[in-house]
Amino acid sequence: MSVTDLLAKSKPKRSLLHHTLDVAAMAQHYAKRWSHLATLASDETLLEDLLIAALLHDLGKAASGFQNILNEKEDESWGNYRHEILSAAIIATWPYSERRQNLLLAVLTHHMGMNEDNFEGKKLSKYDPKNDELVPFSERLAQLEPHWNKLQELYK
Repeated sequence: MSVTDLLAKSKPKRSLLHHTLDVAAMAQHYAKRWSHLATLASDETLLEDLLIAALLHDLGKAASGFQNILNEKEDESWGNYRHEILSAAIIATWPYSERRQNLLLAVLTHHMGMNEDNFEGKKLSKYDPKNDELVPFSERLAQLEPHWNKLQELYK
């Protein structure tokens, strides 16, 4: 199995590598088009962080349970778990900084809002680990291990 065998989407099938490159290209396009946003935000790293978040946002999709779902194999261990939580767990291992916190927020919310107060759609607060009785978080995180070498290949 090669790095291009890891999927990001199932219909149509799109590899995690190609999807990540697509999103990174779009992030670069936005950064170029809206370069003034970094100045308005008084944040010189804003556009660089946009690219970093684009590159990291779907790492959790490499989890074996998520890959099984994308490959149309039954996997009761995955349920409706959110891949962005595992993506964020990788970023959370970095040393604490405001920048890391901003990247965590970007990755955690790339499909949904944080809570009921500020978002009408899906809410990440629904996926609080204490409400996840199906599989302990450590077991979910371990689902990344079988594909860890492939994930590392994405960034060589």
